[in-house]
Amino acid sequence: MQDWRTKLSRMEKVIHTMGKVLAWTQLRIAEQQSAAETAELIDYGAGLPGYAAVLFDQAETYAEQVEQDWRVFTEAASTKLQRD
Repeated sequence: MQDWRTKLSRMEKVIHTMGKVLAWTQLRIAEQQSAAETAELIDYGAGLPGYAAVLFDQAETYAEQVEQDWRVFTEAASTKLQRD
């Protein structure tokens, strides 16, 4: 179980880094296409009240659903394997 937690921790770091790279890339592309200056885009995002909280709530809800779906799937697969 400890090995899984270590892998999960590494995965979280990778996902966090990928999110930063994606955000940075989107900002650069938007600026290159003259959509807005980077500072303007950052200010716009910072001005959305509760945006991060709503996003994190949705992510948690979705993660719970994925875990529930995984349990149902593995139980069904296990039952099928036992019958075969």
